[in-house]
Amino acid sequence: FMLEPLPARFFEPSFLCLFPQVLVWYFLLPFMLIGVLISLNKNTIAALTVLLYLGLSSMAIALSSGNVGTLLRHRDYVSAFYLMFAGNGLAIFLKQPHKKEAV
Repeated sequence: FMLEPLPARFFEPSFLCLFPQVLVWYFLLPFMLIGVLISLNKNTIAALTVLLYLGLSSMAIALSSGNVGTLLRHRDYVSAFYLMFAGNGLAIFLKQPHKKEAV
């Protein structure tokens, strides 16, 4: 579900229009995992609630989608939540140390 379409399909003519979206999705996957870990560390109950919704929704979408095209369209139902975790992980990754300013 998360890794579809596979990299071997990137250059098939039917998937060329999806290439930018899938490229960004693959780039953000590690940051999603980092964001999940950070969220679990900071607010466990809220993170578990969202993760429970994501897990159940993702499983239902993965099991009910008949082909890759519908899977990609249906993945957008929950991608906003995945992108929130990715944004959290990316913000931590890009966070720069605080600089002391002269007073």
